[in-house]
Amino acid sequence: MDQAETIPAPAALFQMVSGLIQSRMLWAIAHLRVADTFDESATIDEIAAATGTHAPMLARVLDAACSVGVFARGSDDRYRHNDLSRALRSDHPESVRAVVDTIFGGAHFEAWGSLVDGLRAGKTPFDLRFGMHSFDYYGQHPELAEDFSRAMSASTRVMEGALLAAYDFGDFELAVDVGGSRGTLIRAVLARHPNARGILFDRPEVIDAVNAELEGTRITGVGGSFFESVPAGGDLYLLKFILHDWSDADCDRILATVREAVRRGGRLCIADAVLPDRPDGPDPRYMMDLNMLALTGGRERNAREFHALLGRNGFEIRQIIPTASNLSLIEAFAI
Repeated sequence: MDQAETIPAPAALFQMVSGLIQSRMLWAIAHLRVADTFDESATIDEIAAATGTHAPMLARVLDAACSVGVFARGSDDRYRHNDLSRALRSDHPESVRAVVDTIFGGAHFEAWGSLVDGLRAGKTPFDLRFGMHSFDYYGQHPELAEDFSRAMSASTRVMEGALLAAYDFGDFELAVDVGGSRGTLIRAVLARHPNARGILFDRPEVIDAVNAELEGTRITGVGGSFFESVPAGGDLYLLKFILHDWSDADCDRILATVREAVRRGGRLCIADAVLPDRPDGPDPRYMMDLNMLALTGGRERNAREFHALLGRNGFEIRQIIPTASNLSLIEAFAI
């Protein structure tokens, strides 16, 4: 039985809306890098001194975090790490610190304040709040763009593992990762295909920031706009978490440049959430869809919508493969 059916409706709704409190609590911990301030345990005074915060107030935040399983406070009143708090450390191999800091604070958080205005105007709340698209905003704030790029790489790392477990990407000579950010996916794909080469394609400022990391690899960084063109000649094109950022009209423009560049019979692999035909219970993919609504003007799509979108842009879907994450792998061929 669904949890909402076991408690009175008002109480169930209060549980739902309290998610804002938990999100902002974790954001403050991530933003202040609390988890980075000690290795095993520390007193509240030590943590407050390291983060430049007021110890009694910080203690209330950390006690609340302990109540939901993030950190633990011992009988000696020292705060200790556990599995959840360690994932908020910057040096954790699967750290989510940058993700929590970026998505639940700053411009993203402010954009949600314009949700009702956006619903009334039929416009993206981020655009209303800042007067421009979120990617244009990051283009004007390179330091925030770098943080966002790192956060997106971290947020999809676990999903990429699920993707690679579900699909081996077959044989190819040249893969082009379109909008590939820091290149975590194409690096993982090429690690399984030692004779193949790759191109990481993203905005020039993103490529400039990552080029040094590509030295000595089989990956070439290329900067540009996928609305204008993408590198030609690949037999495998990757679009991970790209189409969901954009409207159908913008996706048509992106897919047109990919179709022009791909070799005849080449493959297009799209990694995105695929919504069910209708909501049938709790599903995080619907929350992802609302995030796109608020921040980018994009959307998550169901299988029927993906078939229509790709079909009118010269691609035929061969299979949609679910993974052990919110992502599915959509395999399509140029026709």
